[in-house]
Amino acid sequence: MASLIKAQALLKEAKDIVDDDAKKALAVAKESEKLFRKLGDVGSAREALRIAVGATLAKGNVEDALQMVSSEISAARSSGDDAGIGLMLLTSSEVEMYQDNREKALHVAQEARQIFKKLNDSKMEARAARLECIAHHLLDDAINAPLAAEAAKKTRRNRWRQGDSSIGLAHDGDYSIGYQSE
Repeated sequence: MASLIKAQALLKEAKDIVDDDAKKALAVAKESEKLFRKLGDVGSAREALRIAVGATLAKGNVEDALQMVSSEISAARSSGDDAGIGLMLLTSSEVEMYQDNREKALHVAQEARQIFKKLNDSKMEARAARLECIAHHLLDDAINAPLAAEAAKKTRRNRWRQGDSSIGLAHDGDYSIGYQSE
């Protein structure tokens, strides 16, 4: 029990400091990931990995971030963990967007959204749809951007009806990766 509490506290700390101290956030997120894996909590380990990826990007190590994501996608595929595949594809889309690989970000976000739709996970489906919308917008795709925006809005509206209003991405003309406490 103490290990779980420690892992959760480390994850929270990593989320809190990722924007201010990427180096420390990376170390803390990696320690959290390690503890969650030891406890068998793969979902929380992947959430810690997402923070580690964000910290790695903040440090300017794009290739390392891509490698982290790629390895975890392979692990999720090997274990048949669709939710894990979707989460890591979403993370991959964020990394691609960070690199300004908008086409690839779009395709990966679409793949993630289809997985979340199949899993009936409307919250994560909305997150993927919003990434699609941003990618369409940045690609100046006037036809598909409104469709993706409507899909994100519909999915989000459904989550709000279920009492969850914690969906959101930062977007102010440029894309920025943000992490949010759940």
